[in-house]
Amino acid sequence: GRLMRREDADAAALVVAALRADGVRVLEHTEAVRCEVDGDEQRLVVRHGNGMEEAIPFDALLCAVGRVANTTGYGLEELGIPVTRQRTVETTEYLQTLYPIIY
Repeated sequence: GRLMRREDADAAALVVAALRADGVRVLEHTEAVRCEVDGDEQRLVVRHGNGMEEAIPFDALLCAVGRVANTTGYGLEELGIPVTRQRTVETTEYLQTLYPIIY
């Protein structure tokens, strides 16, 4: 799959192109399988779309498995502004809530 699936495909492609231009290796259609430690070396083992595995050495690993919007404590409940199942504020295509002056 592509990176940044929630974003516009063209915008996501621009981000990937910018990362690659900065020398970042972007792996698409790849699954993280496991981490290994051998002495002082740490490796992330990935499986590519063709089934081949590759061990990639790393110094630090950042895992971003998703995000959840913080929608509590803003008075949304008191105003009756609905929140979606994903805990995001329900809005129109123009990002307006049920109150047109609240975005």
